[in-house]
Amino acid sequence: MDQFPEGVGQGGFVAGLTDNDDIDAAPALGGGGHERLHLRVVAHVADHRTLFDRVALELPAGPIEEVSTDRRIARGGADPGLVELLFQYGRYLLIASSRPGTQPANLQGVWNEDVRAPWSANYTININTQMNYWPAETTALPELHEPLITMVEQLSVNGTKTAC
Repeated sequence: MDQFPEGVGQGGFVAGLTDNDDIDAAPALGGGGHERLHLRVVAHVADHRTLFDRVALELPAGPIEEVSTDRRIARGGADPGLVELLFQYGRYLLIASSRPGTQPANLQGVWNEDVRAPWSANYTININTQMNYWPAETTALPELHEPLITMVEQLSVNGTKTAC
């Protein structure tokens, strides 16, 4: 049974629209909630893809396994597919959590459901921050540094006062 409205294909294709079309085109499809949501998803994927598709990682192919990621990690050993998955996952998280004009990536603050996380979701400028941003330059995502650089520049104002 096709769960998609008329004109919307299963692969995310919307008849008459490209990935670059604005989501405001939803009224042209009847303006229903499902169509608007679908167009937002299409726009999100297209936006994400412009950054994500800048880099491809090709490792020697291993056997394709139907094993969950947590079991693959626990098992250890050579698993090029797992290495590729974690490489791309790190890039995905940086793309999702650090965009120009937003706050820098921190300890799960974007996805935290609590107003105050048990670990505080603090902006700690330590190895956590460094690790969040390791893939920025090496995987062609330099503009994702902007939120961190902006925050450090803003902190330097009060830091200068404190140091004096």
